[in-house]
Amino acid sequence: MSNRSSSISNLSDVSRRPGDEPDVPTAAHAASASVDDEGTERESSEPASPTEETTGSRVVDDSASQGGSRTGVLLVVLAVLLLGSLALNLKQTRAVGALERKSEEFQTALTTAVERIDQETARADAAESRLRGITGAVDTVNDRIASLQEALDALRAATTED
Repeated sequence: MSNRSSSISNLSDVSRRPGDEPDVPTAAHAASASVDDEGTERESSEPASPTEETTGSRVVDDSASQGGSRTGVLLVVLAVLLLGSLALNLKQTRAVGALERKSEEFQTALTTAVERIDQETARADAAESRLRGITGAVDTVNDRIASLQEALDALRAATTED
């Protein structure tokens, strides 16, 4: 029985290129060939027993089950890749959410800082204009002091000449 399985599995592993003659029996050949108990293959036009009649369908069933198992493995691999992709997507979504929250915090802090800078700029402008006003007043006071000093000097000069 194990020799039959190995012969049948060899049939499914054969890959042919166009124009190549098959070195290994085809499925049609396997349907007409049978393996005896010693493991030697013999050809017959009619099946020797009812079990040999099912050998051809067994080849198809085994290759179909191998194809099915390959499909199953492929589906498992694709499912793992999909789950991995979903996990990475979820992780990136969380990271993006955290970055968006930080960005909003920085935006709020920046807006607050800009408002504070605008307030301080307005205060500095007001202080500068007051300082200009004070500077103008100081200049006016200095001019008056200079005028008074001249008047005092003129008065002193007038009182000392007498």
